[in-house]
Amino acid sequence: MKYQPILYTLFIFLAAGSLFAETAYQRELQQLKEQRDKAVATAVEPINRRYKDSLELLLKRSTQGNDLDTALKVKEAMQHLSEGGGKGSAGGDIYSRKETTKAWTGTQWRWDGGSGIQIRAGGEAYVGGERCTWSPEQDGAIKIVNSKQKKATVRLTGETTFEGTGFDGAAVTGTLTKRD
Repeated sequence: MKYQPILYTLFIFLAAGSLFAETAYQRELQQLKEQRDKAVATAVEPINRRYKDSLELLLKRSTQGNDLDTALKVKEAMQHLSEGGGKGSAGGDIYSRKETTKAWTGTQWRWDGGSGIQIRAGGEAYVGGERCTWSPEQDGAIKIVNSKQKKATVRLTGETTFEGTGFDGAAVTGTLTKRD
């Protein structure tokens, strides 16, 4: 009987651990996403390098030709590239983390399951009334983490739509209902 409290405690820890454990399929999905992101980054890097070199030449020529409007636009393109824009995406526009934050902040969405999503400034979000946190990823995606530390990742697919993976690992879509 003196081991009974220890056995109960051990059982509780094992049961709680299994609730938060990822399934083999979720781990495989995460591994596939990481492999894809790495392959995209590897493929895009030489393209971005050539683009940067071409932008530098165009900046020099437009400045020498007194076309200051074009020179400013070229500088903006170079800034966008240096801030992480141009990383590439298998489907969709190219967003820097800064642009991603701007695109999502102050928006309200309807998750295909009916839950409302509010994305607020400072990394605060509400999903179905539950307070969560969010952070920008690359290429228009955000990661939302709920109070149980489960993660959802959603990516803009247009001005008013998103798709991604919900907290349970299932595919989700959503539509914009309000922009502040």
